[in-house]
Amino acid sequence: MNTTERYLELRAESERRQKEAVRLYIPSPQQDPIHQSISPEVLSFGGKRSGKTISIAMEFASRVTGMPLHDMSGKEIPPHWPTPSPEFPRLYWCIGWNLEHIGQTLHRILFQPGMGGQMYCIQDEHTNEWRMWNRANKTDAKRAKERQLTEPLIPSRMIVEDSWAWNEKRSNQFSSVELTNGAKIFAYPSSSLQAKQGDAVSGIWIDEDIQFPSHLREWQDRLTDEEGWFLWSVWPHMKNEALLGLMERAERDEFEKEPQIQMFRLIMTENPFLTDKGKQQSLGRMETEEEVARRNRGDVLMDTLSMYAFETATHCIRRPDPNRRYEIIAPAKRALVEMWLAGGFPREWTRYLSIDPSHTRTACLSWVIPPTEYGGYTFGNLAICEWEVVARRWSATMLATEIFNRAGNKNYEAYIMDKRAGRQTHTGRESGANVFQVYADAFKAKGLYSRLTGNGFVPGVDIPSVRFRCVRDLLGEQPGTGMPSILLVEEACPETKREFAKYRKKTEMRGEGMDSVLDEPANPRIFDCMASLEYFSAFILPAFMSGTAWVDPENYASRGSGAFRAAQKILNRRSNQEEGKNGSTVVYMQAGEYTSD
Repeated sequence: MNTTERYLELRAESERRQKEAVRLYIPSPQQDPIHQSISPEVLSFGGKRSGKTISIAMEFASRVTGMPLHDMSGKEIPPHWPTPSPEFPRLYWCIGWNLEHIGQTLHRILFQPGMGGQMYCIQDEHTNEWRMWNRANKTDAKRAKERQLTEPLIPSRMIVEDSWAWNEKRSNQFSSVELTNGAKIFAYPSSSLQAKQGDAVSGIWIDEDIQFPSHLREWQDRLTDEEGWFLWSVWPHMKNEALLGLMERAERDEFEKEPQIQMFRLIMTENPFLTDKGKQQSLGRMETEEEVARRNRGDVLMDTLSMYAFETATHCIRRPDPNRRYEIIAPAKRALVEMWLAGGFPREWTRYLSIDPSHTRTACLSWVIPPTEYGGYTFGNLAICEWEVVARRWSATMLATEIFNRAGNKNYEAYIMDKRAGRQTHTGRESGANVFQVYADAFKAKGLYSRLTGNGFVPGVDIPSVRFRCVRDLLGEQPGTGMPSILLVEEACPETKREFAKYRKKTEMRGEGMDSVLDEPANPRIFDCMASLEYFSAFILPAFMSGTAWVDPENYASRGSGAFRAAQKILNRRSNQEEGKNGSTVVYMQAGEYTSD
């Protein structure tokens, strides 16, 4: 080879390297945090064409090849994980739905030009350097004929010659390949009846759904020896117990300083590499709000696995929207919307507060009960959640302060709290003080008072099945009103609405690929708003049935309810008896108890 030929060969190789996908990739604002994460487990989920797979594929390729990624400003991101080398070779897995997914998707994304024809580059009009081509950029769109496919994420120069092993070469269904830097990549279908075992793996990437969710734990155990990492790019599937479990873990870790797992939602309409016209066409094909939520935002809609039949249009009070102009709204509900928009619900309506306390995340819901008829409208037995407070690692004093600021001088009939948590002492500040007492003291200090319970609390019903039944009864439509017995103010209760969408029933495996659905939540510990809702529902349903849920405003000017006066007598008696030595200021009563005057 003469000098000219060698020069031309080096020049061609240099240009190929300039067009390598990992080098050219610049993440969007919603993709950038994925590449900044140092958590060992990363979940990228979202709508169709949102960029979730590209971001995770880029992350996988960068970690396996050692080629650095750049952030959205073009600055090189320092590597967070050890890279392979001939002296320290490393093992990596990528897992697809089946062998066809490995050939048609994983091989295409990792080893074919332009990720299989979806990623292009173009020479910049100012610098003449290669960069990503963006169809949403009008200047780039005019230069579409000048674009070229990028080089593969894992370029051919890094692949050891003759190292490919195939399940079926004609369909690109590879089983393994070796890289010149010491990395070895294995591809496995999730359809195998037995999870792959035995190897110590440095990193795993799962793309989309898996057929046997129970395999996930075994796969992740392969990372222990190498202290490896785990990536999953997915459009959420409601029946994937493993995926939903990871999402719940990520929610618990969200506010940790060093989270073990992080999840990132990518939204199709926020993808800057799609044109506005294309986005609108995609949205136009989505016929319902639920389809928009699922296909655009990647929301998990639980359908038959949901604990409760909650629908936004039915169970939410929300602002009028021209896009919902054909929505039928009951006259009584329309009146409630107008009241809320005009400044809120009347002060004289009866209110309740339900609290699910925790030292990590406490949920507090404020409920307002209108009279059965008001202003010419029939509301029936109706409870409206007018606002929520979701407090993370707040003290009782902090929560009491926030409630005081929100509640103002509204009439509260009772405060309701989880009975089991209320009797625990581990979150109390004073020795021997349980949660009920700690919160009662905080409420008293802030001047928070309810007619039925004073500064204290009605213990929530401790039978889960009863609580579930009460919620379902209240979510059903009332005859004659066109509304259910529970409504949420959508803007003021975002966490409660979100939990409704993700609160699912527990499933248990019954043989190969078969499962049984149980009537209990899969992971109740992280659904504090649902717990608060359940305790309130179990309290208010009997009150609705007895006609005592709404209280005449004139009663709030009286000397207190019969329950309150009875509680005062009990507390006075305690002060002179053995049981009073522990300083308890809590009296346990159920709805309807001590109501006579």
